[in-house]
Amino acid sequence: MVDGMNEKYTLIYADPPWTYRDKAKDGERGAGHKYQTMTVLDICRLPVWELAAENCLLAMWWVPTQPLEALRVVEAWGFRLMTMKGFTWNKCYSRQTDKLALGMGHMTRANSEDCLFAVQGGIARPAGCRDRSVIHRPRLEHSRKPDIVREKLVQLLGDVPRIELFARQSSHGFDVWEISVSLQRCHCCRALPNISERLLNHEKYYSGFNESPVRHAGNRHRSQYQRRPASGRVIEGKGGS
Repeated sequence: MVDGMNEKYTLIYADPPWTYRDKAKDGERGAGHKYQTMTVLDICRLPVWELAAENCLLAMWWVPTQPLEALRVVEAWGFRLMTMKGFTWNKCYSRQTDKLALGMGHMTRANSEDCLFAVQGGIARPAGCRDRSVIHRPRLEHSRKPDIVREKLVQLLGDVPRIELFARQSSHGFDVWEISVSLQRCHCCRALPNISERLLNHEKYYSGFNESPVRHAGNRHRSQYQRRPASGRVIEGKGGS
């Protein structure tokens, strides 16, 4: 059980600090120069399944070069995929909103990001007219996502218990789990037959499995977090057991 967190959430919104394959060491370009990143294995080990209600929607941002890694996280956290493109954020320039922004890329210049939807249990289909999946908003500072995504998620599900993981700031109605990782590099990969060091090295590892092996490793790591409820009060504790 995650210490100090007894509430179960119908909506979990997450933007994990992915470690990119291309570490972009040139100057200040890479994600690792902007904030502390996490390996896929460490993200999988976060006990997010303990936060999920019986019926829960996970909305998670992922990076286009690592779709299989995103699916591993979804399964490790106890969810099943609905769509890889719940929302697509097409980035434009702040002063020229009719012009798509240019990003980085080896083959083509990226100008969009995707937020997948995954579910635990079942989520009722929204009543009435459902919104479009594409969001056209100006590009923001590194890793920040448009606030309108939170608003659209609330429109889809209603005023349900909800939490944001890896949050930069408090958002009205959302509890916040600010995770600062202090994971020790443990020697437990033998106990994780389907999520191993091969995954961290980005080799071809997808073989499928019937259960979530990460849940069996909960006692092998510790992660520090701060939880800020909608009231703004911060509760400190540890993840894992």
